[in-house]
This record gives sequence, structure tokens and C-alpha cells, in this order.
Amino acid sequence: MESPKDYCSANTRVFWDVDDFPIPENGDLCAFRSKVRRALEMEGYYGSHLTIFAYVSDEKAMVDEERRQFAMAEIPLMCVNVEKRSRLSKMILEMLAWAFQNPNPNKAILLIVAKDIPEGDTEFGRVLGILAERGYHVFCTVPDDFPQGQLPPAGPRKDNCHQLVLQS
Repeated sequence: MESPKDYCSANTRVFWDVDDFPIPENGDLCAFRSKVRRALEMEGYYGSHLTIFAYVSDEKAMVDEERRQFAMAEIPLMCVNVEKRSRLSKMILEMLAWAFQNPNPNKAILLIVAKDIPEGDTEFGRVLGILAERGYHVFCTVPDDFPQGQLPPAGPRKDNCHQLVLQS
């Protein structure tokens, strides 16, 4: 894997499951974007092109102000079936398509803000692991207020995800 300095002009894509990690209480998605960028910079990744895609189960249930916040922060809403497995499947397909569009792993970073289905048989962790093995820098991002007891253990994980904490 390359060092962080090699990623300074990388494309960074965030895959955010809003049902797993809801919109920040203050609703300021521009601040959320800044948190993501700051977390990357703390890891030594500067100047990358950052895009965030938000996966929601029911866009119609969102109030107009929430939709406006996403639009102002330039975060597209990806509406997917209510079922968690459907959201994960869509995210997997879009991760693979994005990796295909960004074939140079030295120029690509994936940030995942989502939970797998712990007792479910999904391909989520395996796909993240394959992308990491091919040289893509994969981060599993968790908010700083996420309960410590639910954080994955540090060190190598089955999906080769590096943990990245979003701090206030």
C-alpha cells in the first residue's frame, strides 16, 4: 500500500448509509463534509477530490429542510429499498463501478460510513477486502460519538478497513 503522501491528488468517495448513521443533530451537512476532510488530513491525506453519496431507505420521509441541506452540501441522495441488504447491495455495486472508473488505486480512497449486517451473509466485508488487497485505500468511518463498545477492534480486520473517526 502506498503512503498517504501518494494520495494527495486522489479521488475520495464516501459511501454513507444514513439509516445506520443518521444526519448530525444540527443538520449541518457542510460541517459533516468538513469533518470528513479534516479526518483525512489527520491521517495525512491532503487535497483529494471528495464526493459523498448518502444512501437512504425512504427519501419521501425526509422533510424539505433535510433535502435542502443535502443539496447545499452537494451530497446526492441515493434512495434504496427500505431493507438493509438492498442498501448494502447497491453500495457494493457502486463501489465496484467507482473502482472500475478509478483503476489506479494510488489515486483512489473509499470511505465507508455504514454497518454490515453482523449476523447476515453479505459480501460487504469481502468486497472491501478485495479492494484493499488491490491497493485501494479503504476506511471504515465512524462518528466520534459512536459507542466505544461497538467500535471494531484496532488492527487488521477481515475487510482490511482502516478505522477513521470523525471528530467534532
